[in-house]
Amino acid sequence: MEKSGLLIEDRRIPDLEQAIATRMVSLGVFSFEEYYQLLSESSSHENELDQLIVSLTVGETHFFRTPAQFDALRTCILPDLIRRKESSQKKLRIFSAGCATGEEPYSIVMLIRETFPELENWEIEVIACDINREFLDQARVSLYSERKLKLVSPEIRQRYFTPRGKLFELCDGIKKQVKFFQFNLTDPDYQRLKSDGHFDVIFCRNVLIYFNEGAVQHVVRKLSEILSEAGYLILGYSETIYQISKEFRSIHTEDTFFYQKLPSETRPWREIKVSLPQKRPLARDEWLRIIGSEPYTGPRLDLPRPDLTLPEPAPDRGNGEEKLWEEGMRLFGQEAFEKAHEVFERMLSRNPDSARGHLGMGFILGNRGEDNDARSTCNRVRELDALMPEVYLLQALLDEKNADLKEAVKNYHRVLWLDPEYIIAYFNLGNLYLCMNREEDARRQFKNALGLLEKKDKHFSLCFSGGLSPQALKQICLAQLNLPGTPSQEGSRFE
Repeated sequence: MEKSGLLIEDRRIPDLEQAIATRMVSLGVFSFEEYYQLLSESSSHENELDQLIVSLTVGETHFFRTPAQFDALRTCILPDLIRRKESSQKKLRIFSAGCATGEEPYSIVMLIRETFPELENWEIEVIACDINREFLDQARVSLYSERKLKLVSPEIRQRYFTPRGKLFELCDGIKKQVKFFQFNLTDPDYQRLKSDGHFDVIFCRNVLIYFNEGAVQHVVRKLSEILSEAGYLILGYSETIYQISKEFRSIHTEDTFFYQKLPSETRPWREIKVSLPQKRPLARDEWLRIIGSEPYTGPRLDLPRPDLTLPEPAPDRGNGEEKLWEEGMRLFGQEAFEKAHEVFERMLSRNPDSARGHLGMGFILGNRGEDNDARSTCNRVRELDALMPEVYLLQALLDEKNADLKEAVKNYHRVLWLDPEYIIAYFNLGNLYLCMNREEDARRQFKNALGLLEKKDKHFSLCFSGGLSPQALKQICLAQLNLPGTPSQEGSRFE
């Protein structure tokens, strides 16, 4: 899969095998050698690699996904661009990369129309691409299920959508403002993307997670080439270009972060460094300082929270989801796995899109050793709620089980980014760093865990500790801080 740039880790080999088998059946090919020839003969079968890639990626999305990012577009990014352009070229170009079935670019158009009526006489161009032709066909038809509209307010739904049986059709006035085309972001030639000029904003959310490091560097470099000076790049919450590109600076608001392209003359002297202080755990502001993220200081549209979208769905108090989640995790912690399974199934029967319900099932699957299904469940949970620390904790545990320590470290850090007081993530990181012969890093993590444990009441409960009490964890941390040695074999590991 080198040509595609996809990251196919060992744990995803079964997914690749299944995808190849499915494509072979579809094509009537009965030998791997023949299928390999199809992939190699790009002149006559140039679309086959794209079809294989499509079967390995997830296209699940919905309108106004991750509202905090759309709020930043509305209150910070677009006001800055309008201020810079209103006295000269009244033109905005926005690119939605990996647009799936069109919800993202259409959301952008609706946001602009609702918030900035003064742009009616501007030239607004929204370009969207995806590798999946079937997705693009669906985007052009623009018929969506009610689930896709779960973050669309009743007013916006009434204004821009027409019921068609159980589906909703987007109005022509929004559809005609988006141009769709098929494109693979790993292609070397991006020239046709900027044939009408550079883009002012690029959305590339939840796309880089599928690529290996080389492909990520290529895509980020190419996106920078088609982005205007001081233009904005918006990635998914689980993605970063920290220590990948020197061409951008990270900017944050109260609720989210994004990137801005630096002036070319500043880039050669912009060094990427990281210096982690010894005093931890770190507050959000300290983490942002370490990675070089700067607060947004440009013009800001001071408006009330948008009528455009509803807030992220909260736990359904009527269904008692919060209590069910707590009960399920309590049972899981007591190793009453069958009873925990029943609780999570009950959550999903009441709400099939319950991120917590799916996550609980992921832990059950991981405990059973059904790792591939557990990872697929993680993908589903991230689609529903990418800000749940526990989904990255589950991924880290699965990575450890698969001896993929580097990936486990990344996922534990994602946990701590979302929740800087997640004790077991610090504890497990300490053990991992000992396995990797990084003793200073290990000591730092055990010190973080110990500091948090000492602030807690001795009777508090600790999830995912593998049955260890808080007092036992404290003793292990103290022992590791005083005596270098092998990592504890106890902890929150799947058996």
